[in-house]
Amino acid sequence: MYTGAPRSGPNYNFYNYTHSVLILMLWVLPINIPVLLVWAHNLAVHWLTPFSSHHNVLSIMPYLILVETLTCGKMIPRVTSRVRYITNVLLFSLAVYAAVYGVTYAYLLHHLVNFLCAWLVAVHFSSSEVSLQGLIQILEGGVGDDGDDKGGKKMP
Repeated sequence: MYTGAPRSGPNYNFYNYTHSVLILMLWVLPINIPVLLVWAHNLAVHWLTPFSSHHNVLSIMPYLILVETLTCGKMIPRVTSRVRYITNVLLFSLAVYAAVYGVTYAYLLHHLVNFLCAWLVAVHFSSSEVSLQGLIQILEGGVGDDGDDKGGKKMP
């Protein structure tokens, strides 16, 4: 759908970033489908026994926090120090691992993408002062980068 908006600027950069994260999550979805089916089945039969390993909700917390951060409209900050090379190495090593060992050891891709999401969350939080109030604002859909309300709840 063409909206008539120019294809440059911060809005288009955010559009590209969110779609890249979507493609990354869709790429890992076939690995995570059995876990999602087990969750849905257990919720349907009211079985509330805790899971171990990657079935635990805490093991996918980086995914959840990254999606919440993107939902608030917060763009990943530009990293100008040498730390930016860590992101490049993580993305390149994930691509090489997926190309070489992805078919044989596909279950490890979940953990690698989870680590990449944790790194992106850390980069998101590195630009601003990390505090409990800031995390609450992000989780409730509060204030974005430029201080205006992005359509979330108003803080009292």
